[in-house]
Amino acid sequence: MGASAAQALRPGELDPSFGHHGLVITSFGRTNAAANTIAVQGDGKIDVAGYAGGRVALVRYTGPGKLDKTFGVGGRVRPKLSGDAEALALAIQPDGKLLVAGWRFFPLPREFLVARFQPNGSLDTSFGSHGYIAGSFGSPLTLADTIQVQPDGKIVVAGLSQPNWFVLRLLPNGTGDPSFGANGLVTGQFDNPNGSPNDTSIATALALQPGVGSSSEDSRSPTTHPGRCRCTTTDLRSRASRPTVPLTRPSAPTGRSSRTRAGVACSTTSRSNETVT
Repeated sequence: MGASAAQALRPGELDPSFGHHGLVITSFGRTNAAANTIAVQGDGKIDVAGYAGGRVALVRYTGPGKLDKTFGVGGRVRPKLSGDAEALALAIQPDGKLLVAGWRFFPLPREFLVARFQPNGSLDTSFGSHGYIAGSFGSPLTLADTIQVQPDGKIVVAGLSQPNWFVLRLLPNGTGDPSFGANGLVTGQFDNPNGSPNDTSIATALALQPGVGSSSEDSRSPTTHPGRCRCTTTDLRSRASRPTVPLTRPSAPTGRSSRTRAGVACSTTSRSNETVT
């Protein structure tokens, strides 16, 4: 299709220059697979993450929607991370490395997971243990729902550690940041007047405010709020009425459609003039 025809498309129509009539479908053989998160690199390549056959799965496409053969095996990556796992969030570092956050749902306990990949799709073994970290904070169900990278390279992850929300800040090597919370960890719940004593809270989004992670930022500035980030939480009401998380991977993230949203913005000052909750 020529440029004039492409320009004639109305906003919201599928772009015929991408994939097959605007769509790309990628399989991992005869196994269930899903895409949960997407990010675009500076060169226009597209990274997608989710799960396939009980494992974290990543796919990279070129701008026109073709599999990028320089990434993983034929454009696909499906590592074995000591159990069944799923990617829920994705972030691209300035050096091109990929960070995925999610959960490892088998074996028990169900743990949050953060993994880092080299630009070619291989696990970055300088991060955590063999390229990833996982943990539960003593909870039977913990998952990371969102991830951000600060300008100084520190990594902020947030999600659920049932029944609490959590925010975790990591050093670039994957260890907890001792200058934030308890060795990098902050957890809590919010008082919801319309909720019940059995409410569960989950942090579902993160945003870094200007000045976070920048040593040049003036800590006295009243407008940029250095040392803060914003998180949005969701109250999962009537926990007993929600389906329990099975031992095997469900076809879709359990309980997500039944969430009653009660958005809460929160901020906490960090004396180090860097992030956080």
